[in-house]
Parts: sequence; structure tokens; C-alpha cells
Amino acid sequence: MIKLEEVRDNLEGMEGQLRDLPDDIVMTFEDYEFEGESEIIVDKNNSEGTEIMAYANSKNSPELKIFVEKNEDEYLIKKVHIVY
Repeated sequence: MIKLEEVRDNLEGMEGQLRDLPDDIVMTFEDYEFEGESEIIVDKNNSEGTEIMAYANSKNSPELKIFVEKNEDEYLIKKVHIVY
């Protein structure tokens, strides 16, 4: 099973098509689970979509705060923080 720190490391520097960003984030979680929950939620943290929260669908799940740089139709994940 993948650890949250590994998910964070895999996300940092990731780039791709903007339309694929939510799916790309979920795919990076691979077989991560928290308290038996493996469903991953991806939420925009601001209206511009440059801050995104991703976490397992569990009440006490730590979250990844993802900082995204957008350029036309592409994205680059600049930094990821674990929020406990």
C-alpha cells in the first residue's frame, strides 16, 4: 500500500492537460487508503482552482493541499503539503 508521503512526492512536479487534473490526482493515490477508505475526494480550495485539496473519504483523513500553476490548457503541480 502506498503512503501519503509517497503520494505527495509523486504529485510534486506533475504536469499534464488541465482537463485531466482531477483524474490525474486520483490516479496518483494508487492503492492508498485511510481507515479502510480508498475513495479519494478532490476539491478546489479557491475559485481559481490553483489550490486543491485531496483526501480519502474518511472523517479524520489527512489532506493534501496541492498548489497548481495553470497555463492555458496545461497544469504544473508546484508544491504539495500534508495537512493533518
